[in-house]
Amino acid sequence: MHLGGLPCNIGARITQSLCLLSFLFPGSSEAEQNPVKVKVGISKFPRGANFSNMSKYTYKDDKLVSENGSYVMMGWERPIMKKVAELMTKNGGDVLNIGFGMGIVDEYINELNPKSHTIIEPHPDVIEYINENGWKSKATILEGKWQDFIGSMGQFDSIYMDTWADHRTPYINNLLENHLKIGGIFSIWHNDIEFMTIVDGLPNNYEVSYVYMENNGLIPTKQQDMDGYYIDPSLEKITIPIIKRLR
Repeated sequence: MHLGGLPCNIGARITQSLCLLSFLFPGSSEAEQNPVKVKVGISKFPRGANFSNMSKYTYKDDKLVSENGSYVMMGWERPIMKKVAELMTKNGGDVLNIGFGMGIVDEYINELNPKSHTIIEPHPDVIEYINENGWKSKATILEGKWQDFIGSMGQFDSIYMDTWADHRTPYINNLLENHLKIGGIFSIWHNDIEFMTIVDGLPNNYEVSYVYMENNGLIPTKQQDMDGYYIDPSLEKITIPIIKRLR
């Protein structure tokens, strides 16, 4: 998988339609070299929104659902999570996943056999699922808020973050400076406005690039029991952002 294209300037705000990139589409044998305008959708209920994440979670019908009917995660995400796992394990090193959810990305990471695999998860219902499904024998499980582990973990070659209802943006710099190895990569479930805020706060020892997947009807139109969605089904392409630590 091609990880980069042209790195973006860290000091300025970035939109996907203005940043010159080269990237590899799934199933393509060569990288596109032309800038592409990509429609960006903003979720009504984005992952990472700042509200309580301790409501009851239930696993049902290939979904993880909160008690108010919000879909925390859905099975249709598997192709995205597979691509993420391939990126996170590309160098075979130490991988940290923050936010277990349905365990989709962790299943793919486990299959790719990295040097080590660590998972951080705070939600008691998800932790119960982890325990019942034997994950403590597959990975190192840290139970609690990831923000509370900053400074007390080792360093990782890759870090992926996919959390729900989590006040996370102010803490990401500290996470990367303490726990991402030089040459390592960080990625996050993509929300355009949030990611621009993260990028604006990065020091100059990081570069940003994007990997794209074609939507082609992958994103369902119904993503909540109520009105709304966490990723726009009309997107042309699905974005996987990459932050690489240079030094």
